[in-house]
Amino acid sequence: MATVPENLNKILQARYGEEVRGAIYDSIAQCYKDSTGESLDSLEQRAVANPVVNGGYIEYNADLEPPYDDLNTFEANTIIFNDNKNLKNLPKNDTCYILTYGNIHSNNAMKLQIVIYYDDTIYTRHIHGGSYAQWTEWKNITSIASTALSRVSSLEQRAVANPVVNGGYIEYNADLEPPYDDLNTFEANTIIFNDNKNLKNLPKNDTCYILTYGNIHSNNAMKLQIVIYYDDTIYTRHIHGGSYAQWTEWKNITSVSSNSYVNFGIFSSMACMGDSFTQGGMASSDGHWISDEESRRNSWPSIIAKRDFITVKNFAKGGHMVKDAYESVLSSVLGDETYDAYTYCWGINDSGDTPALNGRWDGLNPEQRLGSSEDIVSGLEEPNHTFYGYYSSIIRKIQNHAPKARHLIIVSPPESEQKYRQMYKDATIDIAKKMGIPYINPIDDPFFKSNTYKAMNLGHPTRQGYLGMAIAYERLFSVCVENNSQYFKKTVIG
Repeated sequence: MATVPENLNKILQARYGEEVRGAIYDSIAQCYKDSTGESLDSLEQRAVANPVVNGGYIEYNADLEPPYDDLNTFEANTIIFNDNKNLKNLPKNDTCYILTYGNIHSNNAMKLQIVIYYDDTIYTRHIHGGSYAQWTEWKNITSIASTALSRVSSLEQRAVANPVVNGGYIEYNADLEPPYDDLNTFEANTIIFNDNKNLKNLPKNDTCYILTYGNIHSNNAMKLQIVIYYDDTIYTRHIHGGSYAQWTEWKNITSVSSNSYVNFGIFSSMACMGDSFTQGGMASSDGHWISDEESRRNSWPSIIAKRDFITVKNFAKGGHMVKDAYESVLSSVLGDETYDAYTYCWGINDSGDTPALNGRWDGLNPEQRLGSSEDIVSGLEEPNHTFYGYYSSIIRKIQNHAPKARHLIIVSPPESEQKYRQMYKDATIDIAKKMGIPYINPIDDPFFKSNTYKAMNLGHPTRQGYLGMAIAYERLFSVCVENNSQYFKKTVIG
């Protein structure tokens, strides 16, 4: 069996998150087995279970006392939220979560520490063996692999820390009940495996592990959540302090592959449908909307055309819901020539709950007009008048018009969150999966959390924003092609 130093060297040399996670787990397992002769199972069972220091929270103005005045002396198998600037031996002096794993019988000479900051940087170090054991230097592993935290222990084997909900498992067909019907209300210091598509406030609606850490006495106002999917994408968010504390938006901390194998140049032509974020809706510096034609010249489809040397027709229209596109734009698409590829992106306006938007959809609010997967059409029949119905029917009719074309669904990009926005994002992904169409999700690219993207004018990207969207979509599309190579190998060129 490899030694701990050998495993730590594997962490440094690893190229993929899975390799990093495996090396970390092997190191912990070897430490524990060396000292006790036992497997890691018993460690997993008691880790995290008994948060200490005021319920797992070190207050910003607390008078610190051993062992929680110094990271060097933190007890094994505790998870602590620290808000105190006087705590010694932090990798950097800021608010953070501190995870300390190890052998409780080792006299502090066999431990692994992980420190997670609000900016999603992650540091690790360890101490191992001997009378004069020394902590290693802190190592920032975020740049090596943002996924290094994802499976410190073997999550597939069991849930850690007082598992709840049928032993830490939410079944796919379970009737959900509070607090485990909504990620916003998950209890602190639990690890849950979720297989249920009705769970609220997931970053994306799919099977996943959900790690919730925090102060059990904070009335749900001080927690960190990590969600890990089978495709090794990892999302984090946190909530902290105050009577009206709000969860931050989900952030995908998984490193985007630097290997951009392809771009939209695999097509010779492409048609794009959607709302103003596809059309290129933009306000001038003095706050006036520019013309539709000028908007299209600044749009991400127009930039893709220039960057990837393809012909792009932009059918998108500002303010449109999918119902509007079905009733007006679709006929223009079907009356035009066929293209090698078609992209679709609705949901921003569809999820809006205003009298004007609801009035354009027979007076129905977003929850009433969403529909369900049962509304997905199988052919050219008249669809049910729902988001699911109109969206699927547009695609079916274009598939019939251009039977050799490839199709790509784009989940609506982040902006100011509305009450129903996540519901529509989940529905978009559901449509893609059930229709067998590849999709890309902007939340999977760091650009959509950047200041460049967020520097909007009248709620819409500026030229820098649309340029960044085009480059981000290229990255996301490259990953999409890699994951759906059999689908895209039949791309029609010319």
